[in-house]
Amino acid sequence: MSYSNETRPIRRMVDDSYDESLDPDYTLSNTTTVLNDDDDDDDIESDIDSDLDDDKDLLKDLQNDNQSLNNITNDTLKNDPISDSPTLPSHFYSIIHKHELPRKLFHISIGFLTIYLHINGYKTKNVWQSNLLAVIIIFSLDLLRFNWPYFNHLYCLTVGFLMREREINSINGVIYFQIGLILTFIFQKQDVSIMSILLLSWSDTAASTIGRNFGYLSPKISNSKSLIGSMAAFITGMFSCYLFYGIIVPKFPQYSIDFEYNPLNNQINLLTLSLLSGFIASLSEGIDIIGIDDNLTIPLLSGIFLSNVIKLGK
Repeated sequence: MSYSNETRPIRRMVDDSYDESLDPDYTLSNTTTVLNDDDDDDDIESDIDSDLDDDKDLLKDLQNDNQSLNNITNDTLKNDPISDSPTLPSHFYSIIHKHELPRKLFHISIGFLTIYLHINGYKTKNVWQSNLLAVIIIFSLDLLRFNWPYFNHLYCLTVGFLMREREINSINGVIYFQIGLILTFIFQKQDVSIMSILLLSWSDTAASTIGRNFGYLSPKISNSKSLIGSMAAFITGMFSCYLFYGIIVPKFPQYSIDFEYNPLNNQINLLTLSLLSGFIASLSEGIDIIGIDDNLTIPLLSGIFLSNVIKLGK
């Protein structure tokens, strides 16, 4: 029998020995994996809890580190408020802190300011209230900076060049100076008050400057005073007295009506008074009264000594 191409049947080859159950590809493709949803949820929750605990521990460590840093910063500012200031070259540090040049120049300028106010008619009896106001303001700032290290840091950065290093964490010397002026202005006459300021402003500065730089060349009077420093105070005191009573007062006689010293009715002449003023300057600068700041003791002692010397000549 013959068939045409269109009607010829297609014979399929079948392998009767094939077993599907033994075919690994078939088995793998039809394998169903059953997952335990409860176990997975527990594992995920455990991982989340673990991560949260780790984050809490990390946050706690960061907070502790931050607190430690704040404590260190506060201690640093409290003990050394100017430690964060820009580092100065050694010669600038020596000028500002060791030799206290800015502070000394400011100290000297007070004497010139006093003379300027005098020749412009200002009376010491009328200005002590301003000094008292200055004491209140500066003392308030001191209380604030003693209790606020950061403010003390800023304060010292601003006016620290006019302060002694020991005043960084102690009362400002300007307060003692103002109190000394107030008491002198109240109890002494105009000329004695002015001379007290000049002896503090010029004689004390001269003694300090010369004594620090050349004190090793002379004997010591005390632990912090040298003979050469006292001699500098003596010479400057003489000059101050002669400048004031010998030049300024005669040039502006209208402001010397209520003076303690009047050469017309006093047996002490100008030269003798100048010598005595030099001695008073040296003595007042050298006296240490239980460690009280000399910005307070010098004007007080100078005023007491000078007024009594002048009264002896009347």
